[in-house]
Amino acid sequence: MLQQNTQWQPIISVITIVYNDVENIEKTLKSVLNQSYENIHYIVIDGGSSDGTRQLIEKYQDKLFAFLSEKDTGISDAFNKGTRLAEGDYINYMNSGDVFVDNQSVSIFADAIVESKADVITAFSKFVDKRIPKKIVSDATFIGERSMISHQASFISKALFDKYGLYDEDFRIRMDYEFWLRVLPHSSLFFINDTLVDYADGGISGQNSGKNFKEEIKAQIKNLSSTTLVICLAKSSLKFFIKRLI
Repeated sequence: MLQQNTQWQPIISVITIVYNDVENIEKTLKSVLNQSYENIHYIVIDGGSSDGTRQLIEKYQDKLFAFLSEKDTGISDAFNKGTRLAEGDYINYMNSGDVFVDNQSVSIFADAIVESKADVITAFSKFVDKRIPKKIVSDATFIGERSMISHQASFISKALFDKYGLYDEDFRIRMDYEFWLRVLPHSSLFFINDTLVDYADGGISGQNSGKNFKEEIKAQIKNLSSTTLVICLAKSSLKFFIKRLI
């Protein structure tokens, strides 16, 4: 008699948010739908696009776990809409324009989930000559560096959202950074030393450095205390002013 493979295969909820991005959404849809890993629930949240994005997504609707197209109040709201629909064991956010480097990427993440049972599984993301994060991080890494991991290359246990809440909708840009500051000090993290995601640069955080800096400071004040807060504030301020000078 053949033995069945009884190894746990986690359900992965991949969430893509999009608004008026007809030029890039299809490559993201194909990247997720062409993954070799079969236990994927794919959720697409469209902010009420008017440029043909919604119609393009509808061509793939029979392959989606859920599809919602309606106005939202911003990225955090869209993330949270997708998260509320998610039924997977782990959740990943692959925004419009982002892609996995190949069709084996989710399988690699799933293997790491099974191996580590960590709350957050993450890896490197790339854009041309940039890489996020700049180096491998672990539970022992200072929270200021640990919280710079890429949300596109992170798979988050749904239990963390149940325990610590969704994305803070008071944050318009740095909602992922705020979430990491709030959650990572209480979570186990497993880092895959590989580049598994190619992310789309030029998002809202890169377009408004002043707002980006203010929300970074706001997130630190909300979630950190004492010496840790002082160190993070100093590093963020130095980084911001150096960029302004350059």
